[in-house]
Amino acid sequence: MKAAEIFKASRFLSVTLVISIALNLLLAGFIAGRNMGFHPPPRPMPSNLAWLMRESPEPTKEKIRTLLTETRKENQGLRSELFKAQKNFYELLGKENLTEEELINSLTRLREKTSVFQASMHKQMARILVDLPLEERTNLLNNLERRKRDHGFPPP
Repeated sequence: MKAAEIFKASRFLSVTLVISIALNLLLAGFIAGRNMGFHPPPRPMPSNLAWLMRESPEPTKEKIRTLLTETRKENQGLRSELFKAQKNFYELLGKENLTEEELINSLTRLREKTSVFQASMHKQMARILVDLPLEERTNLLNNLERRKRDHGFPPP
């Protein structure tokens, strides 16, 4: 074997080894990152009313389902408007010549739609909670407090 061929083979082997090590490190980093389990902490209060259903006895669940069904159409419209405002904001971010005024107007619309939707959710939650007996409301409160404590939120 000539020296040039040996050098070529050794160089090929070196490049292959470097690529193999890089891919292995990348894969090991990916696996380690997934297993570290970094997940953003949950909100102190769930973002929808499903927690009311999950934490309630069956007769109460039926009352809650009825109230949720009554307000579903209104909330779907509000949610749709909120998503449109979000979509508008995202589209603006991809715009070539974005102005500060456009961005401020879009964020203002998004904040207004979010506020209206949140007010509707609060009204719906109040309608549900006011009809629950004290014992069930106390159980819900205890479950919320436990959720906060279990996820590291400071006490109120």
